[in-house]
Amino acid sequence: MSKHRENFHQLECDLNEIRKKQILRPQGWNLLYLVTASSVMYWFSNHISQGEISTGELLGVIQSITFFGLTCQWGVYTLAYLSVCFEYFRKLYDIENLCQDERAMYFTLPDDKTIIFENVSFSYREQRCAVSDVSFQIKEGEHIALIGENGAGKSTLVKLLCRLYTPTSGRITLGGIDINEIDITVWREYISAIFQDFGHYVLSVEEN
Repeated sequence: MSKHRENFHQLECDLNEIRKKQILRPQGWNLLYLVTASSVMYWFSNHISQGEISTGELLGVIQSITFFGLTCQWGVYTLAYLSVCFEYFRKLYDIENLCQDERAMYFTLPDDKTIIFENVSFSYREQRCAVSDVSFQIKEGEHIALIGENGAGKSTLVKLLCRLYTPTSGRITLGGIDINEIDITVWREYISAIFQDFGHYVLSVEEN
């Protein structure tokens, strides 16, 4: 519950910052619109009082200003929202351009595609071991199934193989090379996973 409240508070603070920006950014344009509209109305009032402009002409101008103002406001709010979109994509690009692991030593894969788990252990938290001292081998072209109860560590092994996590101890090798020493881009072009919860597009399995 403490972790949930902490995350919720952080999310709320981030959203409030975005809301403040959405509120404040259009105000300069709204102020300009107000000053311009007030100046125009003042100018028309003077000319009406002198009989130079009819009331009908004034109403026509007011309607035109109203439609124009609504269009301008819609454009301003749209541009203000674009900044939020740009911020989203900036963060997305930051994730895509994360620095590569400095331990990367291999930028090509070995010819031997045998995968070996060597005494692999992994803990999500201290003193809570999700995978303990697991060792097995997968030969190239071989199909295997990992069977066990919920929480036995099946998905964790797959995530370790995909390098979403790093083993707490032990190592996973491909052709004798520790997969953590392989360039992450090269590795993820070679391996992929379909988890039980996934986004599915109307494409082939390979394309998905």
